[in-house]
Amino acid sequence: MLHLAEVVDTVVRDLAKSKNASHYWLGVDGGGTNTRAKIYFAPLDADLELENYLVGEGRSDAANFHRVGLESAAASVKSAITEACLQAGIST
Repeated sequence: MLHLAEVVDTVVRDLAKSKNASHYWLGVDGGGTNTRAKIYFAPLDADLELENYLVGEGRSDAANFHRVGLESAAASVKSAITEACLQAGIST
């Protein structure tokens, strides 16, 4: 069985291996109809307008595990994160 925490942990560990990893931010919104993931790269002295630093964005199916089940929810989160990583040039 695939656990959501394992998926996120794996992706975060992969991001940490990337150069300048401390500058990447990953946000995931998993809802009842779709899942969105965004990755930002911001210098330490960046202003608060993170949208200026968006480097990758991914979308997938619903991630509400009450509605779609835990395995499907985890797969949706992983898919959205993987797509965002690809856009950002981060290998997964």
